[in-house]
Amino acid sequence: MHRLLRLSIPSFVFSFICGFPLYSQSSNSFTFQFSYTGDLLHNITGGIKQKTAYAGLANFMVGFNTQAAHAWQGGTFFINLANMHGNEPSKDLVSDFQGLTNIEAGDHTMLYELWYRQTVSAYSITIGLQDMNMTFMTNDIACSFINSSFAIQPTLTKNIPAPIYPLTALGIMFNWSVTPSIDCKMALYDGTPESFIQNPFNLKWGLNKRNGWLFISEFDKTGSLLQDMAGSYKIGLYFHQSGNIQLSTQTDYGIYAIINQQLIKTRTSSISFFSQIGTAPKTTNKNPYFLSLGITSKGFMHNRPNDEIGIGCAHAKLRYTNVKNETALETYYAMHLNKIFYIKPDFQYIIHPAGEDQHLANALVGIVRFGIYL
Repeated sequence: MHRLLRLSIPSFVFSFICGFPLYSQSSNSFTFQFSYTGDLLHNITGGIKQKTAYAGLANFMVGFNTQAAHAWQGGTFFINLANMHGNEPSKDLVSDFQGLTNIEAGDHTMLYELWYRQTVSAYSITIGLQDMNMTFMTNDIACSFINSSFAIQPTLTKNIPAPIYPLTALGIMFNWSVTPSIDCKMALYDGTPESFIQNPFNLKWGLNKRNGWLFISEFDKTGSLLQDMAGSYKIGLYFHQSGNIQLSTQTDYGIYAIINQQLIKTRTSSISFFSQIGTAPKTTNKNPYFLSLGITSKGFMHNRPNDEIGIGCAHAKLRYTNVKNETALETYYAMHLNKIFYIKPDFQYIIHPAGEDQHLANALVGIVRFGIYL
């Protein structure tokens, strides 16, 4: 009975959304998106073994705007179905701590997101199955890098369970647009998302004392300290509490800051800088300190205005391990061949791979990422 109920909830919501156009004269109430990202990589030297691997991620997304459907103002439904497939190169080839590729997840087909957002004036509230990293700890400039640490800091992801890729969880998120350039947001999530073993399709949701909770709050300021340049600055904190005795600590917290700053801008090109800093209590966490920084440039070739190049460094300080730190150096060149397709050659040099807490030779990994957005 419980399994039938879990399966019926997403079906009911999807059917509810799909039924609305029957009572609407709007043709813009629905949005459909499909994306596919693939990583073909080879561990050239170091790590565990030299071998080629592949990882892929497909997403099918459906959005429904209640205002466009003439139902009510400010409402948005969203569904994201995901399929992850391929190898696990971080685990099997390099054994790095931070994660070579941000799409590595094994083989899973699942409901990734299912939420409703209501916006009223300067306020919005989002309820449902969510990816925390879609809202918190985002780094606009660093998002083109492939290594996972540039997407979200390991001081959170490697120390506590969190509702991020590949396994999301229930939550409620509140956002207040204080001014057009300042946002204050906070959220409360399920503190221990179920593993794929117990929850293979992400249809098993529950809030209980054993799972605990994860609270996160972030203050965002958009606008540059440098005149006529773009920039954004974020500072956040999180608290985690769980009754799960399998975790090394039942109470944890951390703080972080993110800087995005455009340095040079011309009519057709730009150069931007980013940095991320994160810290958590060193007495209870495997990764108490994290620092990343990097530079990206867009439009540096006049005949290819959408191409981008970047170089970055991500450093994780480790405790209670034989390997005391890991540093990932990454450089990429993203070629946008048209509006829907890009290809991105990428190289990463992993200093002191620390995934298995053993001393391994530094690894050099070549990656070719491609992406399709429809």
